[in-house]
Amino acid sequence: MEGEALTPLGKQDAPTLWRGALAGLLAGLAMSLAMLAARQALGVPSVPEMVADGSTALVPPAVFSFLLDALLTRAKPLLFLGLFALQLLAGVGIGVGYAAVLRAWPRLQARPWLTGAPVLVVLVLFNALVLAPVTDGGLLGSRLDGGAARFMAATILYYLAYVVVLSYAAPGRKPLSDSGAVASVEGRRLFLRRALLWTGGLAVAGYGAKLVLDIIGAATPSKSFSYRGQMPPEVTPNDRFYTVSKNIVDPTVDPAAWALEVTGLVESPYTLTLPELQALPSRTQYVTLECISNPVGGDLMSNALWRGVPLRELLNTAKLKPGVVDVACFSDDGYSDSIPLSLALDPDVLVAYEMNGVPLPREHGAPARLIVPGRYGVKHVKWLIRIAPVDKPYLGYWQERGWGREAEVKTTSRIDVPADGAALPLEEGLVGGVAFAGARGIQRVEISTDRGKTWREAFLKSALSPYTWVLWTTPWGPPRTGGYTILVRATDGTSEVQTAVVEDSLPDGASGWHKVTVSVEGAQPTTR
Repeated sequence: MEGEALTPLGKQDAPTLWRGALAGLLAGLAMSLAMLAARQALGVPSVPEMVADGSTALVPPAVFSFLLDALLTRAKPLLFLGLFALQLLAGVGIGVGYAAVLRAWPRLQARPWLTGAPVLVVLVLFNALVLAPVTDGGLLGSRLDGGAARFMAATILYYLAYVVVLSYAAPGRKPLSDSGAVASVEGRRLFLRRALLWTGGLAVAGYGAKLVLDIIGAATPSKSFSYRGQMPPEVTPNDRFYTVSKNIVDPTVDPAAWALEVTGLVESPYTLTLPELQALPSRTQYVTLECISNPVGGDLMSNALWRGVPLRELLNTAKLKPGVVDVACFSDDGYSDSIPLSLALDPDVLVAYEMNGVPLPREHGAPARLIVPGRYGVKHVKWLIRIAPVDKPYLGYWQERGWGREAEVKTTSRIDVPADGAALPLEEGLVGGVAFAGARGIQRVEISTDRGKTWREAFLKSALSPYTWVLWTTPWGPPRTGGYTILVRATDGTSEVQTAVVEDSLPDGASGWHKVTVSVEGAQPTTR
């Protein structure tokens, strides 16, 4: 290339750059397909997943809370799609730059590896030295599942796919030979290769789109089930129990290979397999779980029967050293949280392996999870793999992102019947729902239909345990037609009345009175 004059770029190069953009898009699709394949085969998180995970630490808590409240269960699928689109856009940008380089240095057009190799090196180094550490995956992905070796293998795989496709789909490549006949043959071969490449690329794009949809479908976004208009069951079926996770795709942990490590500030660290955990003396306990991001009157609250081993028995076996302050718990997906030692020694805090009489479902933390009565769901660590007493307060995944450390459940109550916006007949009907105050229990539930001037006490069904919600009902006959606002408030077991002060879920859980608005439209027509 010595002495070669550079070809200036101008308006006449717009078609070349557009073709470069298309080549970058095709290469981006190939890279994304390889990325998703690596996700499924090796368990290495894709770049959009890593960025999504890391972005929660960079977004200001107030903004994060606003987006969470606004998007609810749509947040993670939309985030994944947005990041996936940005990844393709980045691929397009690199394709444009690549086309500009080929246009400026024509002799590189026959040696794609000369420009492809540096692109590959830059992308791999960026992933290993910048992206992974920034998103808490560790240098070279050392903190991710499978460690650095698996992460680097996956990184090279999907960036190699990008560079290979980009190199051979890029525009303007010309054969080096000065012979017209040879050039013509090489040109036809190049055309054939490109035709096959673009045909295969379309197939790859279609399959890649299917994989993206599969990933979104397999993702475990915040999921809840509304019982509006009907009373919820006292025990929530497993398939209707709410789910919340930080992940785009939750881990699948092999029960046969799973082990629970008890380490940290203990005299005798040890490891338990699942059969060994299940062989220990266990207990069952009804416990209601509520997400700390549950809005007033929200559906991110469910009740189940859990079986497991008291956490304190595992700690006693390990023989705690003096000076323990918190017990930190770690998940297979990189999540962590902690509870104070005094709470960890409560016999009702469980390492649970069954839910409603069956092994824990994957989305609820199989093979084992923590159950901490009276605390929001952030403390109930799923996919539990390590327990470590520590000598200072431990800030978990969400505490580092602005959420409260104690996570003690606030008193809450919800109206399920009638549904908000319902049209009711002018006759006596039923008002009902659930109330929950964590370990404090519920003493009383009241409703008001005159905006809080007067209150009517509801009937409470006996709670299944000191740690569950209660179902409440009361008859109500509207005196006249028109619109009504029904308010509900609860009083906990310490005689403290639920606050009317409205607060967002960040940082310590939402508060306020739930209300529904209904219209009473006249007597129920009779049928003959």
